[in-house]
Amino acid sequence: MLSPREQVIENFGQYFEQYKLSRILGRVYGLLLITDQPYLGLDQMVAELNVSKASVSITVRQLVSFTMIEKVTRPGDRRDYYRISSKAAVSYLQQTLRNAMGFANLIDGAAKLEDLKPDARAKIEKLQTVYTSLAQILASFFATLETEE
Repeated sequence: MLSPREQVIENFGQYFEQYKLSRILGRVYGLLLITDQPYLGLDQMVAELNVSKASVSITVRQLVSFTMIEKVTRPGDRRDYYRISSKAAVSYLQQTLRNAMGFANLIDGAAKLEDLKPDARAKIEKLQTVYTSLAQILASFFATLETEE
């Protein structure tokens, strides 16, 4: 049976897995989120998660590339440490917006077809409205966050 802490970490793993990402990716993120330490090294993550150092190393590189975590160095210490990026949530939402806007561009391309029947045009216009509204709301949200910093 898992401890409450282990269960939270496992829940993150299962959540990430739903989106076709590796379970270890979610588990590392979950561990970094709930640790009371300012940052963790690879060896600490390996010990806590009971996984190989190679898989943790690959995973942290992925999370850094997703800007969900950031690398931290300590003077005089050659090892790298990691922590949740202070901008992780914003970065995730910005990537989600970019993905949504990519899909919106496809919809806009479909709207340019001249031979669309009224029913098809109505479906497309409804989707365009949804994506335009989403873009406006998120742009306003991001602007608010920038003024708070």
